[in-house]
Amino acid sequence: MRTGILTFVMWLVWAGMAGAQSVDDDVSAYFAAATISERTAARDRLEAAANEGNDLAAFVTGTAMFFDAVQGFGTELARHGFESPSSFMVPLFRLPVPENKDPEPLDYVKFRKIFEDFETRLAASSARMGTVSETADIAIDVDFASFGLDLNGDGAISKQESVAAIIQAIQPGGRRNSDPPASMSFRFDRADGYWLQGYANFLMAALDFWLAHDFELAFNQSFHMFFPALHYPCRMIWYPISRTNGMQGCCYPNGS
Repeated sequence: MRTGILTFVMWLVWAGMAGAQSVDDDVSAYFAAATISERTAARDRLEAAANEGNDLAAFVTGTAMFFDAVQGFGTELARHGFESPSSFMVPLFRLPVPENKDPEPLDYVKFRKIFEDFETRLAASSARMGTVSETADIAIDVDFASFGLDLNGDGAISKQESVAAIIQAIQPGGRRNSDPPASMSFRFDRADGYWLQGYANFLMAALDFWLAHDFELAFNQSFHMFFPALHYPCRMIWYPISRTNGMQGCCYPNGS
């Protein structure tokens, strides 16, 4: 009888250690994934562990939800031929999405839906991060030169889509398609979870501001600045932005 109890206890200890190791492995697999399918598989396993109360899994899942939200937003913008301006006045539009020479049509209703979906995903990220214990011991080393977002929707993550390349591009004076740094190491801890949760809330507030208004007229008259390949009513009257001059040349009719 004692032998059976001892065996059972040892099995529980082994199972717990194996489970912890599995979460660590999945965290590494998530951040090292070279394709979206690999990343999604690791995230699904982490989400299952998070639902069972594992703080590390919940932390990484919340982080993954945030990056997925930004990735989905960028992919939708790229689908419609978005060109990001250099101006810091429109922070939601600073994401350096890849060029699309054959964009899909976009109208006001579809554009609002992009904002609504982005906000929904950010809210899910914030909520998940809120389930992490305040005393959770989190320490995750991530190389942002290797970890990136699939902004062109091809299922792979290129060097130019790395978080390091994105950060480089959106910095004041940053250049698109320039060589990103070979390494950009960062250590996530519990405090970074609070920051990420707060930043998600900040972005949601910006989205709420847009969605609280009917800006269809503004969309029809000026959003060719962001989607110059699409034929909006004022497309031939106003100069579109370019990838080299940012917002210059888009604010004066007929170049006057």
